[in-house]
Amino acid sequence: MLKHSFIYRLMLAIAAGAMATPALSANGIVASDPLTYADLADLALPAKIVAKVQITETIALKAGPDSPPRADVERLYVSAQIADLLRGQVDTPRAVSFLDDVVRDARGKVPKLKNTIALVFGRPVPDRPNDLQLNAPDAAIAWSPMRESIVRAILVAAAAPDSPPTIRGVDSAFSVPGTIPGERETQIFLQTDSRPVSLVITRHANEAPNWTVALGEIVDHGVPPPVHDSLLWYQLACHLPPEVPAAKLVSVPDQAEAIRADYALVLQGLGPCRRGRR
Repeated sequence: MLKHSFIYRLMLAIAAGAMATPALSANGIVASDPLTYADLADLALPAKIVAKVQITETIALKAGPDSPPRADVERLYVSAQIADLLRGQVDTPRAVSFLDDVVRDARGKVPKLKNTIALVFGRPVPDRPNDLQLNAPDAAIAWSPMRESIVRAILVAAAAPDSPPTIRGVDSAFSVPGTIPGERETQIFLQTDSRPVSLVITRHANEAPNWTVALGEIVDHGVPPPVHDSLLWYQLACHLPPEVPAAKLVSVPDQAEAIRADYALVLQGLGPCRRGRR
């Protein structure tokens, strides 16, 4: 009876067209590539629902006009029980379903997902509280204690009152030389989705250059650069352009070289934003 009820519910969902078709999942729930902090932040931050789930049932859907574009991918209707809700409304149902595109293995077989644990990142489907739409092609990933710990830390940092805003780019910059040769202070103002953020680079003769981040109108020269794999680091390292746009330097042509050099110093200090998602 349970099996027939499940299939009947599946047929109703497909007939109603309520569940949006997901994009291609190159990694899927059985992702083998290592995911970085940036990967997990990319998945977690825009998600309305982040949950640790145990998969209870999967059904392969027949080929159709909305089938995955790759021949080595099979679309599954996945039912799961939420074991832990990391983000979402308290009334989120514990039984959820979603569509996921899973890559077949070397033998052309779909990995067995029943009873496995996954982290899912998505949003509820309007008027269908038990259905989720994944936020990205690979927004259902294999669970591990480390991945859960990192995702939790990201969500806690994002919910904090002093959470860093999303960086959109460089807004303006200026550089002022000091009274002693070799001294200089450069301020680079960033475009954000909310409060001001600026980079402050100071140079003194016979000393290593120093840079800080100001989150607000007041510049605090004592604030150190962000810790790698923190939310502020992610917002900077993963969203800043590789160089100051030339248009932002038109009004300060005599300072352009200094600004470029100091901006490059910041990027070097941040290090690359590495991602493992395909």
